[in-house]
Amino acid sequence: MKVILIVLAAVAVIVIVLGMIAKQKSEKYYKYSNPVGEMEKQYTPMGSCKVAKLEIASEDPQIGRFVIYYPEGNEDSEEKYPVILWANGTGFKSETYTPFLKHLSSWGFIVVSNNDENTRTFKDGWKYDISKVHVPTLLTAGTGSFDAGTAESPDQKSDEKAGIMQGICPLWSLQENFNLLPDDIDKAYFRKKNVDHGDSYLQFDAYMTAWFRWQLQGDEEAAKVFTGESPEIMTNDLYQDQMIHIAK
Repeated sequence: MKVILIVLAAVAVIVIVLGMIAKQKSEKYYKYSNPVGEMEKQYTPMGSCKVAKLEIASEDPQIGRFVIYYPEGNEDSEEKYPVILWANGTGFKSETYTPFLKHLSSWGFIVVSNNDENTRTFKDGWKYDISKVHVPTLLTAGTGSFDAGTAESPDQKSDEKAGIMQGICPLWSLQENFNLLPDDIDKAYFRKKNVDHGDSYLQFDAYMTAWFRWQLQGDEEAAKVFTGESPEIMTNDLYQDQMIHIAK
């Protein structure tokens, strides 16, 4: 009986420790992304702003509540910050992304999210016309199986026996959307190696932060990731299939 109790106690301790490690990795995810590029290393840690949080109830039951992260002290300041709207992944609420949203806000942004768990369920299904987008656009994905799939064109139907699977964000889709976007905007796409859908936004958020810093705050240091004779994103071995177009 004592042996059984000791074993159960040991198992309980292991479960608690593993839970603490998982929580640490979730809250401090940016410490485990192993950046290699100079700019990637710069924008991977938390920024200089302390982050405050505001929750506002919504009259729409599907939205539930708005969750806003912003640089602390903004309530009594006339300083203005760019606003970023975050659309949750389907099936997930705002709190799923708390560490990620706080990281983004720490770099000088007001980040607005909500508890709508069905952000992809639009009345017209999956149809959209990206050619109507006239703002700078960054497209990203991972090379893992869920993101990339194995299909090489939209014409291929998923066929498990044939080993064909349409990914969530395959390379052909990135290329197609990039080409459909107008040329009078800055636009880019890239894929991070050995990263899949559920973890992708955490793995390349340093460059996403740099993109927002450049486009919304005029940060010329952040612009080095995408501009110049040798943009960092084009030489970073963690990424592939990079494409950049800078509007004249």
